[in-house]
Amino acid sequence: MKNLSLGIILFFSFLASQAQQVSFNKPVESSSIIIQFDTEEGLEKLRSLKYGWISGFEVVYQPYHIYKANIQGDINKHLTQILSLPFVAGAQPNRPLERRALTPDDSLYENQWNMKRILMDSVWGITSGGPTTLGDTVVIAIIDAGFDTTHPDFGNNLWINKDEKPGSLVDNDSNGYAGDYLGWNTYADKGTIIDSIEFATHGMSVTGVIGAVGNNEIGIAGISWKNKFLAIIGGGDEANAIKSYGYVLTQKKRYLETNGQHGAYIVSVNSSWGKSGMFALDAPIWCALYDSMGKYGILNATSVSNSKTNLDNAGDLPTLCPSDYTITVTNTNSLEDLHGGFGKLNVDLGAPGSSILTTGSYIEQKYKYSTGTSLAAPHVAAVIGILYSAACDSFIEYAHQYPDSAALWVKYFIMNSVDTFAQLSGNTVSGGRLNAYKALLLLNDWCDGTLNHVNDSVDSIPLLQFSIFPNPGQNSFVIKGEIDRIGTIQVVDFAGKTVIIQKLNSNSQSNELTIQTNFVQGIYIVRILDKNNKIILKQLWSKM
Repeated sequence: MKNLSLGIILFFSFLASQAQQVSFNKPVESSSIIIQFDTEEGLEKLRSLKYGWISGFEVVYQPYHIYKANIQGDINKHLTQILSLPFVAGAQPNRPLERRALTPDDSLYENQWNMKRILMDSVWGITSGGPTTLGDTVVIAIIDAGFDTTHPDFGNNLWINKDEKPGSLVDNDSNGYAGDYLGWNTYADKGTIIDSIEFATHGMSVTGVIGAVGNNEIGIAGISWKNKFLAIIGGGDEANAIKSYGYVLTQKKRYLETNGQHGAYIVSVNSSWGKSGMFALDAPIWCALYDSMGKYGILNATSVSNSKTNLDNAGDLPTLCPSDYTITVTNTNSLEDLHGGFGKLNVDLGAPGSSILTTGSYIEQKYKYSTGTSLAAPHVAAVIGILYSAACDSFIEYAHQYPDSAALWVKYFIMNSVDTFAQLSGNTVSGGRLNAYKALLLLNDWCDGTLNHVNDSVDSIPLLQFSIFPNPGQNSFVIKGEIDRIGTIQVVDFAGKTVIIQKLNSNSQSNELTIQTNFVQGIYIVRILDKNNKIILKQLWSKM
C-alpha cells in the first residue's frame, strides 16, 4: 500500500481483518460512502464488479487512493460488502458534518444583527457561559438605574447572595450590606434593586444584551446565556458610582479571601454612563477605583460619550481614567460606521450599539430597539464573562493566583482580536470593533502555550508583566511584577521633560518596587525598560 502512513495502514488493515464483523447499528443519514483502496488499481477493480447500487466515483484524495461513491439502497449492507473486498483498505459513510456555530432558536434572533457581527454564533458553538473549569460561578456586575427581575428572558441568570435571607433587613453574612439578597441599591442603601418603574428602561436595555437567555425559544439571545448578572442600582452621580464600585470590590475580595465560600466571582462590570468634559484629575477618587478593582481581577467595560467628539481633547469620564483595567467602548452601526466619541489614546474599541434589539422594562413592550454607546459597552462586559467561562484549567488557576494579571490577559485577548475598519483606525486604541470569536481563539492560544512566553517587543507584551498602584497616587507608586527584568524606569511629563530616571543594576528577588514622586500634580508617562533598553511597559499615571 504505497503512499500511506504506517498509522493509516495499520488502521485500515484492522478494518479489513474485521470486515465480516462490521455492524453499523446506528442509522446512517448518507447517500454516499468514502472508499480507500490499497492501490490506484483498486478503483478499476471495483468498477469491474459492476455493482448496480454504486456509481458516480469522485476523487477525494488521490495520493492515498481515496474516493467518494454514490450508493443506492441499504448503505449498511453495502458498506459491509465493500469492506470485504481484498483490495479495499477501508470504507465509511460520507456523513454531513455539523457546523459548530450555534444559531439560537429565540423567536426574535433574526433581528439581532449585532450578535452575528461579533460572531457569537461561533462562540455559542463552544460555550454559552457557565461556571469556570474550577467551579466558579462567573458574575457580570451591571451598575444602572433599575431592573425588572421578572422579565421572562432572564431565566435564572440573576445573581443571588446565598448568604443572605430573602426579605431580611439584617446583614446575615456580615459583609456590611444588610439585605443584599439580590444585589444593592446605592440610592436607598438597601437591597431593593428595582429603583423605580421610570428608571428601569435603561438598565433593562443593557441587561438584555448581557444576560438574556438564548436558545430557549423566547424573545432574544443575550451574549451570556448561563453566567449570572449582579444588579446594582447606582451611577446617578459620582458618589453613587463610587458606592457601586465599592460593593463590587467588597464581593470579589470576599470571594478570593474565602476561597469562594462567600462573595461573588465578579470578572467584569458594565458602566453605561459617565460625565462629558471631565479629565482624570477632576475625579481622582473615582478614577482610582478602577485599579483597585483590577487588583482583584475585575475589568470594567465603560461606554464613552455619544457625542462624535475627540474625547482625548474634550475630556470624558470614566473614559480618561488612566487605568489598564478599563475597556472603553464606542458605538458602531451595522455598516461599521462610528457613532460615538473617539480618541486614539483613550477610546479602546468599538462594539455594536445602533438599533440593537434588546429587552424592555415592565411598563414598555418586552423587547425594543435601543441605540447608543450604552448598548456597545455591555457587549464587551459580557464577552469578558464568556472568556472566563471558556478558559482552560491553567488559566483559571492563574486567575486565582494572579487575578490582576489574568484580567489584563483577557483585555489583551479582546483588544488584539478586533476587526479593523477605516473609521476606527486612528480613532481608537485598537483600531477596530469587538470580535468575540477571535478573542476566544486568542484565549485558546494562551491555553495551548502559544502566548505563555512573551518576548520583549512592546507591541507583543500585554500590560500584565507590570502593574502600577495606586493610580492616581500621591507621593509614590508601587510597581508590581518581575522586578529583576527592569533595567531603567523613566517618568516623563506631558511636555516631554523627564522627572525620574532610575537605573536598576541588581537582580531583585522582590516583586514590588516603590518609586517616590517628588514632583507636581499632573499626568505623567511611566516607561519601564528592560536591561537591553527595550520598552516593556508604557502607562499613564496621575499624581493627585
